[in-house]
Amino acid sequence: MELNDANEKKKKEFSEQFNKLLSEFGYKIQISLDFPEYKVLPEDIKLALLVLNKHKNQFLLDFIEEERKEI
Repeated sequence: MELNDANEKKKKEFSEQFNKLLSEFGYKIQISLDFPEYKVLPEDIKLALLVLNKHKNQFLLDFIEEERKEI
């Protein structure tokens, strides 16, 4: 459990510094869903998005630490 706590503490610290930088530079995060193959979405994609929206989906942002390669 200690590893998880240490990782959560590190993620929290990173998130705080990241948010400070966003604020400092006047940015905010915006997530968009894009389908570059289509100018008009096919009906099945529209239906899928309606179903997802009905169930109040959320987009989540998480920070995953990369494994460091030993030299």
